[in-house]
Amino acid sequence: MQRPPQRWLPACLALLLALLGAGSAQAHGKHSSPIQTFTQMVGPYEIGVTVELPPATPAPITLDVEVPKDIGAATIVLRAAPRGQPFSDANRAEVATAATGEQPIYNATLNLDRPGDWELEIVAKGAKGEGMARVPFTITPAPLQPFSIPLYVSIGALILFMIANIIASSAAQRRGAAGPSWLGRALGYGAFGTLVAVAIFGAQQYTYTTEEAKATAAGFTYLPAGTLITDSGRPHANLALQAAPAPALGQSTTLTITLTDGGTGLPIDDIVTHHNALLHLAVISDDGSYYLHTHPARVAPGVYQVAITPTQAGGYTAYAEIERVDSGSQVLRGSFSVAGAAVAATPAPGLGQRSVGGVQVDVQADAAPRAGQQSTLTFSFRDAAGQPIRDLSPWLGMAGHLMARSADGVIFAHVHAAERMPPYGRPMLVNGVTYGPDIRFVYTFPQAGRYQVWGQFKYKGDIITVPISIEVAP
Repeated sequence: MQRPPQRWLPACLALLLALLGAGSAQAHGKHSSPIQTFTQMVGPYEIGVTVELPPATPAPITLDVEVPKDIGAATIVLRAAPRGQPFSDANRAEVATAATGEQPIYNATLNLDRPGDWELEIVAKGAKGEGMARVPFTITPAPLQPFSIPLYVSIGALILFMIANIIASSAAQRRGAAGPSWLGRALGYGAFGTLVAVAIFGAQQYTYTTEEAKATAAGFTYLPAGTLITDSGRPHANLALQAAPAPALGQSTTLTITLTDGGTGLPIDDIVTHHNALLHLAVISDDGSYYLHTHPARVAPGVYQVAITPTQAGGYTAYAEIERVDSGSQVLRGSFSVAGAAVAATPAPGLGQRSVGGVQVDVQADAAPRAGQQSTLTFSFRDAAGQPIRDLSPWLGMAGHLMARSADGVIFAHVHAAERMPPYGRPMLVNGVTYGPDIRFVYTFPQAGRYQVWGQFKYKGDIITVPISIEVAP
């Protein structure tokens, strides 16, 4: 008599539950990673908010709020609402910063009750003033992984074979005689074959899930070998720049940047974070005496604002660097003028030593810069006592940033340090990562002439800006 195979059932059901027990949703803010940092000027304060989105909803989102050390006693209110809905009824969290500035990172949570498009509103109020920014993010259901369908079909077939085997065995027991041998063999071989298929597809599913998790943790999208990429990118973006009130020497003015799609003319709201910001803005006077690298607040879809105070009369150029979904980065520019009589500015020093903010900085090139040839610029840091500085901190996901502009303003480049990158993720993962005393940049000046160059680094919570003038030979 054929023995009932009920002992297979617990093991197979356990395998089924293990394979089907994974989460069913993936969270991302227009980006492959569920952890993203948005750095923006919220009024007079540069605030970085790292958002860790949940794998499914309803669930809370975790927020790490990084504030400047000179913010003082301030209140930061965070609210999340579905895109297009008012914030008046949104759940909120409040952060009160310490007056001493000793705590640079604060934590908060907000509850999300549904997937879809959301906005995070950040309102900061303190002694220096107040401001508002809104960050877009999206939570979408995770698509089926490549091996899910064959795995589920195999599991379903295995269950059917198990049920058929149990029915056949029960019928044979009631008759008191063994069933046809061919039927037992067919059901046994079928169950074994589908079990092998479950094991194969389950292993492939596990490998895919593991590699995808590793890529997501590093901030990338995992694509298996042989994946065909068909997305051809987005149209170019257009920039309109307005300054109000009319820029005046020594007076605050607000720059409003409006980004629209070059094809449709509609506001662009598909910008992804790159190097911890949605938009990097460099504002430079024609003579190079005024330089500001900042991150305007997103106040509406496609609209960004930041307040500046010009210190030199004359022409200014604003260079905006963005990256759209599934597209490369773009540098857009706008210009404005500041009324008044310009004062002759002292050119920035060339290569060599200088003191910036109490820090001794020596800038050297591996060879005399020549057009079309790769140059390595090395910044070496020492403290006031002449000791090497080895505790420079990452800023915007890099050891340092360098911006270079030709004297006529036509050529502009944003270069990142050629040093190891800090871990991708929440700010506490970056704490403890240090650089120095030397930080290198590699850049090829495209043509001869004079270039205005600025290196920027973070030291003890302050941003050190090192201006340089470089003559590039033909």
